[in-house]
Amino acid sequence: MTPMQTFAALITNPRQAFTELEKSPRFAVPMFLLLAANIGLIIWFYASVDVDALVNQMLAARPLNAAQRAQAASLITRNTLMGSALIAGILSLFVIQVVQAFYFFFVFEFLEVQRTFRQWFALTWWCSVPTLITVVAAVVMILISHSAPSMGALSPLSLNELFYHFDVADSGYSFLTSISLVQLLTVLLMVIGTHTWSQRSWVLCVVVVLLPRVVIYGIWGWFAFLR
Repeated sequence: MTPMQTFAALITNPRQAFTELEKSPRFAVPMFLLLAANIGLIIWFYASVDVDALVNQMLAARPLNAAQRAQAASLITRNTLMGSALIAGILSLFVIQVVQAFYFFFVFEFLEVQRTFRQWFALTWWCSVPTLITVVAAVVMILISHSAPSMGALSPLSLNELFYHFDVADSGYSFLTSISLVQLLTVLLMVIGTHTWSQRSWVLCVVVVLLPRVVIYGIWGWFAFLR
């Protein structure tokens, strides 16, 4: 099955896609596609954004006086913002895939499901393909924002942009921005993939896929809203 056929099968027949992926765990195409899409989006966004307004918005949440805020703002340039966003974006993308692959590897090894790390690594990359929907939506938001897109343009399908509309300075902004409706598609694909490979119950696969997310977002939400 070619990469294009795998993309199509993820939509029309995901079980077949994961069956083929199990035999040939290739991940280069989704990996490079996701990297290129995210890198291009970050560069375009920071080349278009009103840096002064963005920096002032970022510094508003910090306990600084006017002089300190002006000094901090003078140190933050378009290039530093773009560079830090690129490094964080690339590293987080890889770290998430590696951690998820190791998680599936060890959990299903414990459940006596023998699969290699490479297979799980390929599964996590292919299951992340739906995030390209977010990239497309972000491109649309930047286009309609003309010359002054906001930070929300990078995550237009997040809970924050769709429902809550917190500002960057608000404590719950990062938490609500990190949760996107597109993640539901990724979770669904992971459940189908783990079920296809393990032949264990649907309930078990749902628990395995959701457990780390519930723990991570539960702790994060507590710190963001209840601490």
